[in-house]
Amino acid sequence: MTAAWCRWAGAGIALCVVAPAAASVGAPEPSINPSVVIVYGGDATFAPYEYLDGHGEPHGFNVELIRALGREAGVGIDVRLRDWWTVLRDLDAGRVDLVSLPLTEERARRYDLVAQTWTFQQEVVFADHGHAPRTIEELAGVRIAVSPGTLTFTLLTELDASRRPEIVPADNLSDALRAVRDGKVAGAAGNGLALRAAARDLGLDDLAELPLRSVPYALATAKGRGPQFSWVGEALNRLHETGRFNHLVEQHLVIAPGPRTWRDFALPLTLGLAAVVGIGGATIVWNRVLRRQVQSRTRELAQSLADKERLAASLQDREQQLEVAQGIAHIGSWEWPLGADRVTCSPELYAILGVDPEA
Repeated sequence: MTAAWCRWAGAGIALCVVAPAAASVGAPEPSINPSVVIVYGGDATFAPYEYLDGHGEPHGFNVELIRALGREAGVGIDVRLRDWWTVLRDLDAGRVDLVSLPLTEERARRYDLVAQTWTFQQEVVFADHGHAPRTIEELAGVRIAVSPGTLTFTLLTELDASRRPEIVPADNLSDALRAVRDGKVAGAAGNGLALRAAARDLGLDDLAELPLRSVPYALATAKGRGPQFSWVGEALNRLHETGRFNHLVEQHLVIAPGPRTWRDFALPLTLGLAAVVGIGGATIVWNRVLRRQVQSRTRELAQSLADKERLAASLQDREQQLEVAQGIAHIGSWEWPLGADRVTCSPELYAILGVDPEA
C-alpha cells in the first residue's frame, strides 16, 4: 500500500502528484497478506500501553492499536514485548520494524516518525497531599524515584539547579511507587497513565499529581525506513473515522480503581455506624479519583487536539505559500487520484493553459 509519488517541476511545466485513491466508506476490511509481516516491539512492563499478562500474552493500547492497523491495511503483525532497552537495540539492528515512543528532539533525529497515536503527560506523583509540591519550582531537593534513561529522567535532570530534585534511581514504575509507599522517597515520576495503572495494582489511591510536560507519543521506525510504512497513517485515519480508535482508548486508557479486599470493610462491618461513615468516605475518595482521571484525560485530549489544529494550520499555510510560489515561478500543478475519474488543477495551471476554472 505504499504511496507512489512522482514529481516534475520547471518553468512553465506542471508539477504532478499521483496519490492512491481514497478508501471508500464502508469498504470491506482487506484480507491479511501472510507474506507481509511487520514486527512490532514493545516494553513488556509498560501498562496500560503495552505489557505481558499473567499468561505471557501481549496486551495494552499499543498492542491492540497496531493489530487494528494491520487488519485495516491487510498486513500481518508479530508483537514482541521484551525489556525496553533490548527492543531499541533490536530496532536499530533491523530485527524490529516499529515501536511506540515519546518523541524528543534526539529521537526525532535518530528515528523516522510514522504516525502520532497519543499525547504523553509526564508527571510526578506524591502520596502525601499535604506536603506535595504544587509547582516545578517546589521540586528542588525533593527525593524523587525515577527510572534512568527514560524521558522523565531526562526532564528532571535537565532542570536548573534551583528546581532540580534529588534523583533516586528505580528499575521501573512499580519499584518507584513502592519507594513512595515505604516512605523512602517523596514522589515517583513517569508517564501519568502508567503511574496510575501501577499505583492501582499496588493499592495506592488518591495520589497528588504534578504535571511536568506533554509530549507526542508516536509509532516510529529506523531512520530511512519511514516511507515503507505510509499505510500506517492511512489506516489510522480510517480507525478515527469509524470510531474504533476511540473505542480502543476507552477500553485500555481509562484506569479504573483497583478491587477492594475484605480488609477494607472489616472495621465498618464490626462497628455499625462506622460502616456508613466509611462507605461515605470511600465514595468521596472514589469521586476524587475519577475526577482526577477525567481532568488528566481532558488535558491529554486537549493537547492532542491542539497538536492536530496546529498541523492543519501549518498545512493550510503551506498550500497558500505553494500557490503564491507557483504564481511567481509560473509553475502549475495537478493531482489525479488513481482510480478516480477527476483531475484537480491549481489556479496557476489554469492560467498557464488559458482555461477558465469555472468553465
